Amino acid sequence: MSSCSGKAVSNDTHSLTKTTSTQQASEALPMGSHSDIYYIALAVDYANLNRFDEAEAVYKEAEQRNLQSEILLASRYQLAFLKADKEQMARIAMVAMDQLREQYTASLSVG
Repeated sequence: MSSCSGKAVSNDTHSLTKTTSTQQASEALPMGSHSDIYYIALAVDYANLNRFDEAEAVYKEAEQRNLQSEILLASRYQLAFLKADKEQMARIAMVAMDQLREQYTASLSVG
């Protein structure tokens, strides 16, 4: 019986940590954060809580702020995978390929 209560405490602690993390990240966004890490953390927290629509809204806000990174794309791809959204997965893969192509082309012109 004590092992079951230990699991309950562990789950409660995990939920509290997730709630605190989600709250901290969501509070940082209105302050005009220009770092994608807050958006990624918040969206991943929402996805882990099965709040996919809220996670997608966070990614859209990051996109509106013109935040771009490989990690942001990978995280957004993971959400599309969890939602089984093949069209979104394909769009994200195309954006990633375009970015790689641009980086490769830029490296050729420098060298």
